[in-house]
Amino acid sequence: MELEAKVTAAGRFAALLAADAHLNAPHDRPLLQGSDWVVAPTLGSIVPNWTILIPKMAALSFRDWARTTHNNPADIVDEVTHALGLTRDRMIWFEHGPRSLKSSVGCGVDYAHLHLLIDAPFSVAEIVAEAQSMVPLAWRNGERNTAYASLGEATSYLAIGSNDDVKVAENVDHIGSQFLRRAIASVAGRPARWNYRDCPEHDNIEGTIKFYRALHDAAHRDQ
Repeated sequence: MELEAKVTAAGRFAALLAADAHLNAPHDRPLLQGSDWVVAPTLGSIVPNWTILIPKMAALSFRDWARTTHNNPADIVDEVTHALGLTRDRMIWFEHGPRSLKSSVGCGVDYAHLHLLIDAPFSVAEIVAEAQSMVPLAWRNGERNTAYASLGEATSYLAIGSNDDVKVAENVDHIGSQFLRRAIASVAGRPARWNYRDCPEHDNIEGTIKFYRALHDAAHRDQ
């Protein structure tokens, strides 16, 4: 309960989860909502069409959320792709999973969040290869239905997936903050733009908002 209270009070996503979130700055306004989750643009969108998905129930990571709710985070990603009329292969998702509060792996947020990238100009394999060149890790292959269940109860981890395939690495406390963002910035040809605090990328945020609205409208036009 103490951990949950601290996570709830962490503050980064408090505005996004508030009832008046539509009045927030663009990166804190919901683009989509489900019964258990909210999707919003993210600060530091290195490439366009990049959002974050957060659970409405407070959790430090989606591993912890999955164990509490007995739900699979990949199913939420499927809900988003369905709402937008997309196929799974068009979405890359990833998470930095901390094992404790205030760790560098948590990127200073201390609240579970998945990064979602639509139509990225690179693949999961390219991101993982770049990440491996930066810091060698024991990556393993997984599947969407079992990847989170396979994680240790108290390890830090990275998870990145698309379609039915997931790559996972555990015990990654030494990688530093925003590790996969740094790898993505490199493969995207923008190696200096990885830090969301220094490079908020407001133009890409505005483009993402328009893109999501167009996809959602097209997916629901005939309903």
